[in-house]
Amino acid sequence: MWIYLNDRFVKEEEAVVSVFDHGFLYGDGVYETIRSYGSRIFMRDLHLARLRRSADAIGLAIPILEHRWPALLHEAMTRNDVGHERTDAYLRITISRGAGDIGLDPALCPTPTVVIMTKPLHAPPPEQYRIGVNLIVARTRRNLPSALSPQIKATNFLNNIQAISFLSEQASSAPRHLHAACWTGSRATSCSASRKRHRSRLKKDISGSRQFIKQTSVFSPTQVWE
Repeated sequence: MWIYLNDRFVKEEEAVVSVFDHGFLYGDGVYETIRSYGSRIFMRDLHLARLRRSADAIGLAIPILEHRWPALLHEAMTRNDVGHERTDAYLRITISRGAGDIGLDPALCPTPTVVIMTKPLHAPPPEQYRIGVNLIVARTRRNLPSALSPQIKATNFLNNIQAISFLSEQASSAPRHLHAACWTGSRATSCSASRKRHRSRLKKDISGSRQFIKQTSVFSPTQVWE
């Protein structure tokens, strides 16, 4: 795999960052993930705009000029043989605060670290769109928007990791206690014996999630790709 690191493309084994990078030490950074349809990068300019807003929100200067991003993203796809008629691409841009002395002050890091990675996009199998998937309602609470704005796509995913860990434990140790549901279109219907007991809770969670997405989304349904 070829990876763009700071100012050049390097092979995967050469793509290393400092142990003093504040993205590693403190999760101080922002990111974007994008997909392509063939060679066309979906909502490219909108994703890049959101990346800039996230960086601005934490006072992080992006060292790459705006007009250079399209060429870099397409070169990343070309080097890794993705983003063409045979294989759609998954792209991830990560920008961390960069290397600096230990401490929380952003001024300790003079130069941000920039990484672009691409790989083949593996879409869900068609069967999942037909029959749906099982859902589990986690006990983990989302970070409060008043504490950390959901408009910032930050690299710290500990909140999500806690939820995944909880779900993995539940699935392996006590599947009969899972809050499971099948998702079909805009409705959720129970797939477990606990249907009646958990239906109201599930509807409440889904309603809250929809409202959260509506409040925090920066894309409209009519916006398309570049």
